[in-house]
Amino acid sequence: FPSHDSVMFPENYLAKYAVIAANGGIADQSIPNNTWTKITFDNAVVNQGNITDVANSRIKCDSNGDGEVLYLITGTVRVATTDGARYELAIYKNGTEIYPQSSYAPGAAITLNLQINCYVFLQKDEYIELWMRQNSGVAATVTSSVQTQMYAVKQITNINQPFNR
Repeated sequence: FPSHDSVMFPENYLAKYAVIAANGGIADQSIPNNTWTKITFDNAVVNQGNITDVANSRIKCDSNGDGEVLYLITGTVRVATTDGARYELAIYKNGTEIYPQSSYAPGAAITLNLQINCYVFLQKDEYIELWMRQNSGVAATVTSSVQTQMYAVKQITNINQPFNR
């Protein structure tokens, strides 16, 4: 039998996921011109594994210090756009941008859903956030609705050590 420390227990195999959204009564969010701004959330739609931190608008790792977890992260923001402006989304890990921005220039004054997707490795006490920047010359409005959300789907857990990458 392998030692207790090297065995991946069944709960670590389970796919866990979490969704936080801005649809629990929070006001629309203003995004200043040319300033990276964290998107705020006020509702845990799904919280398997207790990995949401709604008060800080974050999703955190569920490894409990025994390894590293790979998550698929998706962030969606519903925003009123301005013709000629550029809108960017980024995933931040522990307060630092880790994924190059998804950039949109819609070419019209419309309301649309912007989205970013990436894989993120997280260890105990690490977290991810969704950030946005725009250059319309004025503040942009992110709509508080179920379309403004961030979710994480646990892909795999490596027990006792980080992945070899």
